[in-house]
Amino acid sequence: MKTRTILLLTAVSFGAVLLGLASETVSAGNAEARVEERTFQQVADVSRGDRVLLRGVVVRIVDEDEFVLADDSGRIRVYIGWKNDLPVSRGDVVIVEGRADDDSIFGFRPEIYARALELADGTRVELVR
Repeated sequence: MKTRTILLLTAVSFGAVLLGLASETVSAGNAEARVEERTFQQVADVSRGDRVLLRGVVVRIVDEDEFVLADDSGRIRVYIGWKNDLPVSRGDVVIVEGRADDDSIFGFRPEIYARALELADGTRVELVR
């Protein structure tokens, strides 16, 4: 059984190009392929306490354990935890799995506590808590 990643290009309004990732499983003796599709939440739709799957571009490195992710709907901070090395750079396309914090500070958007990142080359980075 062989697995490969298919990259789909999608242009967005702030001028960057995002990669949509889907995995395809191909069996040597089987002509059928299984493609997994994932639905990504928009940054603007994130609410406190939500489990999220976001896809966007790293637009700013805030600290050694935090960056700002942007999609065509907005921007949000992503915290990866102090035990992890930051595996992204400005301009990288990433998929973030995690949870929006549930601290209720009036006037501030929630930040995402990332559980895992998927880099544009398909590498999955599990983050230590």
